[in-house]
Order: sequence, then C-alpha cells, then structure tokens
Amino acid sequence: MAEAIAADVLGLELAPPRTAGYDAIRRTTDGSEERIQVKGRAFGPDANPGQRLGWIKQRPRATRCY
Repeated sequence: MAEAIAADVLGLELAPPRTAGYDAIRRTTDGSEERIQVKGRAFGPDANPGQRLGWIKQRPRATRCY
C-alpha cells in the first residue's frame, strides 16, 4: 500500500512485485533511473501502539543535494 501511495504522490513508476532492493523507479531529467525503496508505517488511533516511529531529519530546502 505504501508503495502505491508513494508512486502516485511522487510520480514514480512501480517496480515489478518482489523486486529485491527497491520498490519504485524515478526517471531523472537526464534520462537515467534512480531506484527508490519505500518504507511505510501505520499511525493513528487504530495503529499498533507498540511500534516506535522514528524521526527523519530534514535539511532546509536551500541545501538539497540533488
């Protein structure tokens, strides 16, 4: 489910099912491909409260490296 949502929102192409190491492909402006691994986590009132949710450190937009 997370892979389908990520592909829709980010404009990615889904990799074939059970592809080892990545879930989607992003086509870059120079024609190359980037392999993307998608991670999903359930949250909200019906989610398992025993799961820990890690933090993602975000860089300011001006310092993106791509």
